[in-house]
Amino acid sequence: VRQDTDEIYGRLDDVHDDRLLMSGQLNSLRRDRRSHARTARLMKSEARASREAWVQSMDASDMARSETTDTAHRGIDSAKDIADSDGSTIESSETC
Repeated sequence: VRQDTDEIYGRLDDVHDDRLLMSGQLNSLRRDRRSHARTARLMKSEARASREAWVQSMDASDMARSETTDTAHRGIDSAKDIADSDGSTIESSETC
């Protein structure tokens, strides 16, 4: 049993085992580096997509606001045209 234990410890201290360990660690670091680079690319892509979506959202909001304002103005203009055609007057509730 003692001889087996000595043999196990001898193998653990062997240079070859150390080289295998370092090789494994180096391979792990390479995989980590590739994974990190891929994650960074994905994050940049997500940020770009988020910015583009925000711009589209703002454009849609501005367009909807513009259409609402135009519709409101058309309604007021139509009411004025109707009032003008029948000779009646419209009193404005707006004060300056």
